[in-house]
Amino acid sequence: MASDAQALPRFEIRPLSEDEGGGYLIEFPDFPGCIADGETPEEAMREGRDALASYVRTLEDLGRPIPRPGEEASTKSCGVRLMRRFPRGRAV
Repeated sequence: MASDAQALPRFEIRPLSEDEGGGYLIEFPDFPGCIADGETPEEAMREGRDALASYVRTLEDLGRPIPRPGEEASTKSCGVRLMRRFPRGRAV
């Protein structure tokens, strides 16, 4: 897990409650709205890496600035919010 973390910009991981679907959520504070989740912290980090790559590609495609780590960023400055959330298998 340490090598995975070294390859990512600053991030936060937190457990999700059962009401939120369980698992773990990863967020990148320097990239507003860029989040992902997974069943384990390691899976959340893998999914987060993919979400971050999509986030950056989208900013590039839109000609928007890419936030630099540690730079104050806001959703107004980049205008993109990517969420990657897959429903857990639940009977309805």
